[in-house]
Amino acid sequence: MIHSSALPSRFVGRAEELAAVAGSLSEQRLVTLTGVGGVGKSRLASEAVERLGHRGGRAVVRVDLWPLQNDKLLVPAVAHALGFANHSATDTLEAFTR
Repeated sequence: MIHSSALPSRFVGRAEELAAVAGSLSEQRLVTLTGVGGVGKSRLASEAVERLGHRGGRAVVRVDLWPLQNDKLLVPAVAHALGFANHSATDTLEAFTR
């Protein structure tokens, strides 16, 4: 995860992309930013989290997927980012989506 101190202090431009992320978050619970390396996905995601914080009573969080070596790590990564801990015998995905 990139810490905010490692990012430039000002967010310049990209208003259209930020508005698109905000619009997508108003319609969907999960938004994925994709693109080739170096185009600013991480910076845009960080800015969206900082500006949007909570939308409709739901937290807006960022989950970095690039370090995952296995698709089975997706659910635990998202659960961790949301602070969700499964302390039951139920599968994490099942408990997470209840």
